[in-house]
Amino acid sequence: MPLIYFLIFCVIAIVELYAEATSNVMLRFVFKPLVMISLISFFTLLSNKRSDVFYIFLVAFLFALAGDVLLMFTDLDQNFFLFGLAAFLLTHVLYIIGIAKKSILHFNLKKITGILFVFIISAVLLFSIWKGLNEMAVPVILYTIAIASMMVSAIIHEPETNRSAYILILCGAALFMLSDSLIAINKFGGGLERSSLLIMTTYIAAQFYIVNGAIIKINSTANS
Repeated sequence: MPLIYFLIFCVIAIVELYAEATSNVMLRFVFKPLVMISLISFFTLLSNKRSDVFYIFLVAFLFALAGDVLLMFTDLDQNFFLFGLAAFLLTHVLYIIGIAKKSILHFNLKKITGILFVFIISAVLLFSIWKGLNEMAVPVILYTIAIASMMVSAIIHEPETNRSAYILILCGAALFMLSDSLIAINKFGGGLERSSLLIMTTYIAAQFYIVNGAIIKINSTANS
């Protein structure tokens, strides 16, 4: 990512994190959506090839933006949490498809260990929050399966032409899973101190890595 784009993104991210840390609702309503809006803009400008992979990731990022906006209204109506969950569920499904496109399935002992770790973490998370789920049990289980599947897809699929894309997307997927786990613990497991700042920090970093990984994957495919 060119330096000017990176600096613009950093300013937006810092202001959003400041809004979370200070509970500044006005700033948050402006700068939280701007995180994904800026990344979508950079993704569109920096991707050289309008391929199927490009459009899959673009729609995924748009669903993520929708999820961000919907989750901002959960204090008004808890149904917005369910709508936001659905938007991010579609985001993860599209991430899985985008990651798998133009990629090679590759297994080794480290990757198998990583997959087992993902399953264990997912099971432990569900077990730890189970009592607090109540009517949200089915949506949360489905979402947990989706985020775990996205993480597994990032582990086992390597782009045909560029390993940097693999590393960036893998790091992004791991941070996304961490961010979502923190949300689940905060909402259904009794809460965490200053959780909103930690959740947004990991989420912003996750999307930054995934977007940059997608750009590299698309451009390296175009040049191959």
